[in-house]
Parts: sequence; structure tokens; C-alpha cells
Amino acid sequence: MRKFLTYCACMIVILAAVMAALELVVRHCPNSYSYKWEWMDRNAGRVKTLVLGNSHAYYDVNPSLLGDSAFNLANVSQLPEYDSYLFFTYASRMTSLTTVILVADDSNLFDAPLEQSPEDWYRCTYYKLYMHYPKHSAWSRYGLELTSMTSFDRKFPVALKHLLAGTTRLDCDSLGWGNGYTTPKRLDVKHMRQEGAKALARHRCTDYSHVAINVAYYRRIIAYCQARGIKVVVFTPPMWSVYVDKIDRRQLNMLHAVAVTLCNRAGVSYHDYMRDPRFAGTDFYDPDHLSQQGAAKFTAILKADCLPASH
Repeated sequence: MRKFLTYCACMIVILAAVMAALELVVRHCPNSYSYKWEWMDRNAGRVKTLVLGNSHAYYDVNPSLLGDSAFNLANVSQLPEYDSYLFFTYASRMTSLTTVILVADDSNLFDAPLEQSPEDWYRCTYYKLYMHYPKHSAWSRYGLELTSMTSFDRKFPVALKHLLAGTTRLDCDSLGWGNGYTTPKRLDVKHMRQEGAKALARHRCTDYSHVAINVAYYRRIIAYCQARGIKVVVFTPPMWSVYVDKIDRRQLNMLHAVAVTLCNRAGVSYHDYMRDPRFAGTDFYDPDHLSQQGAAKFTAILKADCLPASH
């Protein structure tokens, strides 16, 4: 019996060591979250234009085209909760800040907390580990990469290459823009319809009580900026026309009502590009995200419409 217990104990120690090694390999591989945190730590004081938001900001707004000293601090599925955390983490250090750009769309204003998302809950781990968000304990399911094997399996090969060959593959460019949505050669309508159906199902709101919570985070950012003379721009991004036509009418109407009310009460500018006819075809990577080509076009329009001439 003693031999058996000793054997079991050795196996547990070996297994724990292997798991710890795997966890460390993935954690030490640079990613967009760790990169953006470290970049802001070094450069917050020179940022003039800050982009916050979810994937519609991450992929659609290219800061290199906005002018001097812009940075994209958005990430995929980033809710106003995390926008607020990141903004106020660096607020006192952003002494050159003149403009903050926020997103209002059919997902981020309506989404429940990430912890409640069957698809994206693991992203809480990224904010915990790489952006030091103190919401969760290090011993919770959000304190380890290994708790989501789907995410871990995707990241481990990249991390192993980084460890063995020193290769680094970020999902963003040096200014935080998600540059992975290349421009397709042509618009594949069948594929767009399929992806659109998935996105509509993913973004469809089933509990409108989250809207007030998400808006409250944005109101806090806006109030801080207004007190310091910092311009705030809120935009709804361009989306494929067929996708827009199929968004739940109640959700779409509430999006516009909430965005307009938020901005009117705060006295900030709101720009709705959802049905903008200037975007079509290969401007889109998928039904609700722009391609690199579309992002260049959109960023130029956003700059012309919203930013001071000095940019």
C-alpha cells in the first residue's frame, strides 16, 4: 500500500510539474493583451488619441492613419467594463490625451459580463494575467490559461515556436490595430450569409438589463474626459447591409436610442456608419468587420469627421 501511495504521489508531482511547465510556456509568449499593457506602461504620456472598444474598434480603426500619437487599446469582445478599467488605469498618466474614441454596436452595449459567455468567458483570464485586472482570484478558473483547453490548444503551438525559435506572432501591429483581417479578392456572398447568421445568433440580446450597466461604464469615461477638456467620439461601425437588415429590430432600435441619448446628454459626438453606402464588397472581411482595405477607408473617414485638423 505504501508503494502504491508513493507511486501516486510521484505521478501527481510529475503531472503538476508538466502542467506548470505548459502554463508557463503559454504565459511567456507575447500576445495582444500583454503587448498593449506593456506599450501603455511605456508610452501612456504621449498618447493623444486613444481607441477603446471591442473587435469593431480593434479591426476597423487603424491608429497609424489617425495622425500623430494614436493607439488602439481595443480587443476582441472587450466590453465597456474593460474599457473603463484600462482607461482609468492610465488616465492620470495620459497627459497628452486630446481624444477618446468609443464603440457603440449591436454587441458591446448589450452583452452580459464575459464570465457569463459560453464562448468568450476565457478572455477574463487574459485581462487577469496580462492586464492585471483584479476582479478574479489567481486561484479561480480565470487565473490559469489551462482552464480553457480550446484557447490553450490554439495558443500552445505559437508559444512553443516562440520558446524554441524566438518567433513572435502578435495579432496586432505596433500601434495595437488588429491587422489580421486581410482584404479578400472577392466577396463570397454564401460565406457571408453563413457567418452573418452565426454572428446574429451570437450578438442577439436576451437580457436587456445589461445595457444600463454597460452604458454606465461609458458615462464614467465621458464624464472624466469632459471635466478635463478631452474630446469623446462614439461611433457605430459599418456593417454588411444584409447583416444589418436581419438584426433584431428591437435591439437595433435600442442601440440607436441608447447611443443618441448617451451622447446628447453628455454633449459628445455620435457617428452612425452602420448603413454607410461607401462600404461594400471587399471592404468587409466578414458581415460585421471590415477588411484591411475597409479599415483604411473607414479610419480616413473617421479622422475627417471627428478629429481636430491638427491630427
